[in-house]
Amino acid sequence: MKIDRNSPLSELSIVLILRDREQFTRRWLKYYLLYNSHIKLIIADGSEGAFFTESQYRKLPENISYFYDGPDVDIKTMIRK
Repeated sequence: MKIDRNSPLSELSIVLILRDREQFTRRWLKYYLLYNSHIKLIIADGSEGAFFTESQYRKLPENISYFYDGPDVDIKTMIRK
């Protein structure tokens, strides 16, 4: 189901919490960009390395926010994001 910017669902925000699941993340982002690009997406990445390079991050659509401040070493670190 494609959601357009006039839909009440366009006010929805999705928080995607990641940790070293690159294949899942790529598949999920592909789906998001095809069908739900009017929904705000917040990605909190706790992987060993950042999912996006700096140049890739700058090219993301404005409705995608990406946070990476190092690997999540425990639940407390993950929740802080």
